[in-house]
Amino acid sequence: MATKTTKKPIKTVRANSIGKPASVPGKTRLTTKQFFAPAPKSPNPLVFVVGGAAVLAIILVIIFATRNQSSSPAASLSTALDSSGSANTNSLQTIVALMTSEPGSTASAAARGLSNSTPVNSAVAGAAVALSPITPQPNPTAFVAANSPCATATAPTTVPPANAPKQFKAPQTVIDPTHLYCAFVTTAHGVIVLELFPKSAPQHVNNFVFLAGQGFYDGLTWHRVLSGFMAQTGDPLGTGGGGPGYSNLPLEIDPALRYDKPGVLGMARTNDPNSAGSQFFITFGPAANLDGAYTIFGQVVKGLDVLNAITLRNPDDNPTTPGDTLISIRTLDVSTGK
Repeated sequence: MATKTTKKPIKTVRANSIGKPASVPGKTRLTTKQFFAPAPKSPNPLVFVVGGAAVLAIILVIIFATRNQSSSPAASLSTALDSSGSANTNSLQTIVALMTSEPGSTASAAARGLSNSTPVNSAVAGAAVALSPITPQPNPTAFVAANSPCATATAPTTVPPANAPKQFKAPQTVIDPTHLYCAFVTTAHGVIVLELFPKSAPQHVNNFVFLAGQGFYDGLTWHRVLSGFMAQTGDPLGTGGGGPGYSNLPLEIDPALRYDKPGVLGMARTNDPNSAGSQFFITFGPAANLDGAYTIFGQVVKGLDVLNAITLRNPDDNPTTPGDTLISIRTLDVSTGK
């Protein structure tokens, strides 16, 4: 029998917190507050049984219709609609109408929206996309990695101020949200290059650039690195309970950004959405359970192999050695060259 596995949550223990134990998915109870994200829920098997039968019926109807029609894809889909019964009539008619009046990305968007409802509508949406003359859109991940100026930028040679403090009351304002920023994360395995997203998460990018400029991240460790999930760092204590002296950055969510790929740069926080400080993580793969709950403020555009080389380390296993060293982080304002 296969063993189910679930991705563990992003977390940071706040060691000096006092209060009731926090309940964490997986029947774990801690005596201190921590960062966590709910594990993905297992779907109800009954949905697959009922939905699968409905999907099969829709597909058979569509195949029959397309074999007997020589007109446009929209007309073929309309024929399938007439034969499939009234249950999905509105959904199919909506897609057909969009395909007829506004072919292209509008129909595709409508289909994607319907696919988020029932399994039947998922089949309907898939049929609409398959039958419509829509050109597939380019992969946004490939576009960012291939075309980002950060992928070919040179790391700055700036040095943080001597004897810069490691604790602050708040980050200074150091960025222009209309500019493009790159980050160069140097590890023992090489350099990870990120493009930052100041338009989507201006406060998080400003905080990151400010702390990097102060040398805050230099010499810290990757204290939590979980296989297939993410690598977390940014804690001066190396325990998951440290920060820069403040923990009040507000959650910044851009609906266009998701944890749907390797190399997504996200911000760790406690169970209070507006409690980020300095700790961040970079994903090894998709982590949909974090969508809408953890700020995304950048993306790896070069050095995924370096990211994957970071040594695994699970604090829950009580490791006796520190994590890999984060040698330094330097940032570049591409607009000014500084």
